[in-house]
Amino acid sequence: MKVLVNVHGSVTCKEKCGPSVSIALVRLAGKHTEERKSVSLTNDSDEFLFQNVAPGKYRLEVKCVQGKFFYLKDIIFVFT
Repeated sequence: MKVLVNVHGSVTCKEKCGPSVSIALVRLAGKHTEERKSVSLTNDSDEFLFQNVAPGKYRLEVKCVQGKFFYLKDIIFVFT
Protein backbone atom coordinates (compact mmCIF):
# COMPACT_ATOMS: atom_id res chain seq x y z
CA MET A 1 0.00 0.00 0.00
CA LYS A 2 1.45 3.34 -1.08
CA VAL A 3 0.75 6.25 1.27
CA LEU A 4 0.37 9.71 -0.24
CA VAL A 5 0.20 13.04 1.58
CA ASN A 6 -0.73 16.66 0.85
CA VAL A 7 1.89 19.43 1.01
CA HIS A 8 0.48 22.91 1.56
CA GLY A 9 1.66 26.36 2.52
CA SER A 10 1.44 30.02 1.69
CA VAL A 11 3.60 32.66 0.05
CA THR A 12 4.07 36.13 1.53
CA CYS A 13 4.88 38.89 -0.97
CA LYS A 14 5.75 42.53 -0.39
CA GLU A 15 3.12 43.35 -2.98
CA LYS A 16 0.11 41.31 -4.09
CA CYS A 17 1.26 37.88 -5.26
CA GLY A 18 -1.41 36.73 -7.71
CA PRO A 19 -1.08 34.33 -10.66
CA SER A 20 2.36 35.61 -11.66
CA VAL A 21 3.78 33.50 -8.80
CA SER A 22 4.37 29.80 -9.42
CA ILE A 23 5.40 27.16 -6.90
CA ALA A 24 7.12 23.93 -7.92
CA LEU A 25 7.68 20.83 -5.84
CA VAL A 26 10.57 18.91 -7.39
CA ARG A 27 11.22 15.32 -6.31
CA LEU A 28 14.93 14.58 -6.04
CA ALA A 29 15.08 10.97 -7.19
CA GLY A 30 18.59 10.83 -8.62
CA LYS A 31 21.21 12.85 -10.43
CA HIS A 32 19.25 13.21 -13.66
CA THR A 33 15.75 12.16 -12.63
CA GLU A 34 13.35 14.78 -11.32
CA GLU A 35 9.60 14.74 -10.98
CA ARG A 36 8.07 18.23 -10.95
CA LYS A 37 4.60 19.37 -9.88
CA SER A 38 3.74 23.06 -10.35
CA VAL A 39 0.89 25.32 -9.31
CA SER A 40 0.25 29.06 -9.63
CA LEU A 41 -1.29 31.29 -7.03
CA THR A 42 -4.62 32.98 -7.69
CA ASN A 43 -5.81 36.53 -7.19
CA ASP A 44 -7.96 35.25 -4.30
CA SER A 45 -5.34 33.36 -2.29
CA ASP A 46 -1.62 33.19 -1.55
CA GLU A 47 -1.91 29.53 -0.50
CA PHE A 48 -0.77 26.49 -2.46
CA LEU A 49 -1.54 22.77 -2.27
CA PHE A 50 0.14 19.72 -3.78
CA GLN A 51 -2.05 16.63 -3.46
CA ASN A 52 -1.07 12.97 -3.48
CA VAL A 53 2.66 13.48 -2.85
CA ALA A 54 4.71 10.34 -2.29
CA PRO A 55 7.21 10.24 0.58
CA GLY A 56 10.70 11.35 -0.42
CA LYS A 57 13.14 14.20 -0.75
CA TYR A 58 11.98 17.37 -2.55
CA ARG A 59 13.09 20.88 -3.47
CA LEU A 60 10.56 23.72 -3.21
CA GLU A 61 10.85 26.55 -5.75
CA VAL A 62 8.88 29.81 -5.77
CA LYS A 63 9.19 31.99 -8.86
CA CYS A 64 7.62 35.20 -10.06
CA VAL A 65 6.94 35.26 -13.79
CA GLN A 66 7.78 38.97 -13.86
CA GLY A 67 11.25 38.13 -12.52
CA LYS A 68 10.93 40.08 -9.27
CA PHE A 69 12.04 37.24 -7.00
CA PHE A 70 13.09 33.63 -6.77
CA TYR A 71 13.05 31.49 -3.65
CA LEU A 72 14.55 28.04 -3.36
CA LYS A 73 14.23 25.80 -0.34
CA ASP A 74 17.05 23.29 -0.79
CA ILE A 75 15.45 20.16 0.59
CA ILE A 76 12.24 19.24 2.30
CA PHE A 77 11.45 15.74 3.42
CA VAL A 78 7.97 14.26 3.11
CA PHE A 79 7.30 11.49 5.61
CA THR A 80 4.25 9.33 6.22
